[in-house]
Amino acid sequence: MNNINLFKNTRYYKWIDAETIEEVRIIKIQNSDIVSIIFTKGPRFGQKEKMQCKDLLNNYTKLKPDGFLTFNIVSLKDTLKDVIVTVTRESDVTMGKTIPYAVCRQCVVDLFAKQLSPDNVDYAGISISQDTCPADVDFSNYFACDRILSSEVVAFYIGDKVTNILHILKDKDEYDSILDNLHLDHCKYLAGNNKFITESYRRKKEIDGYCKTLGDLLRINNFEYDLETAFGVIPLDLEYLKEDGTGIAVMDPVSSSATLSTLGKEILSSVLLVQIDKSLILKFDKDIDLDAIKRKYCLITDNYYNVYLVAYTISGKYHPDIESVEDEENIKKLMKNIPTESVQLAYSHLQFRKEKYNK
Repeated sequence: MNNINLFKNTRYYKWIDAETIEEVRIIKIQNSDIVSIIFTKGPRFGQKEKMQCKDLLNNYTKLKPDGFLTFNIVSLKDTLKDVIVTVTRESDVTMGKTIPYAVCRQCVVDLFAKQLSPDNVDYAGISISQDTCPADVDFSNYFACDRILSSEVVAFYIGDKVTNILHILKDKDEYDSILDNLHLDHCKYLAGNNKFITESYRRKKEIDGYCKTLGDLLRINNFEYDLETAFGVIPLDLEYLKEDGTGIAVMDPVSSSATLSTLGKEILSSVLLVQIDKSLILKFDKDIDLDAIKRKYCLITDNYYNVYLVAYTISGKYHPDIESVEDEENIKKLMKNIPTESVQLAYSHLQFRKEKYNK
């Protein structure tokens, strides 16, 4: 089995009978012949066991990933180590594209800080995508390093959560150790090597963008925002259901089906540049055939990054068809055509963290 490329987090499935499907996910590659899996659907849901690779490949069908996350340890000038995480879409691979869609790393200057920080401070660390990289900045610069010391590739499916993926990484402790050392070095620099002041700085999870752990690096730099938008998912910061109607959805007491709440409809109408009329919301799963959906739809997340499919109809006219609403010039165009309050409301609920800059 040495010629078979197996990636952690890849899912495989089989039908037990006409109505029951069994799905497994690779959580560890023991060696070239054995993997550890967890049952994610079926009668044995939640169980873990080791399985021969040949049994997995012969008895199950691979569920094609939507993309891949690559976790790298790199060296800079042979004296400094850094952590680089990239997002590659399967659709881009199919088209022959070689540059990942998004990248997050620690040892770079955060170019967004000048726009978002009230004190105009330089910050380290960034998550940036091909769509959010300014036109006058070379996106490939964010992959620069002298050597790649190690690389770990993990399959990704729409609906996967970064926190769950971090648990199955082989080198997570090493990523955290490298970032912790960078955090320590920066604290020493700020403290002028004063031990007492250094320890005071060290109590903070993040300082000037330097993080102690991989999870914190990805979180404060909005990596998950870039990851969701890479696959066309709109990340919202609202709860799915709330009794006071301030969630994304409401339940129809007659049909027991979920539809957009008044707030959810207003937000998505502004983000999608349409006037949403009727809607239906389903929890997203890979067994949903998106190609079979006849009406318009989009994918969204709640504040816990659970993914939902929203099918909808529209009424009235489309808003102006403007691409890349994150672009400052396009936002100005939008502001002329859509009520300011509507735009501000919509974009205030996109799950984009700014606590790194608001201190």
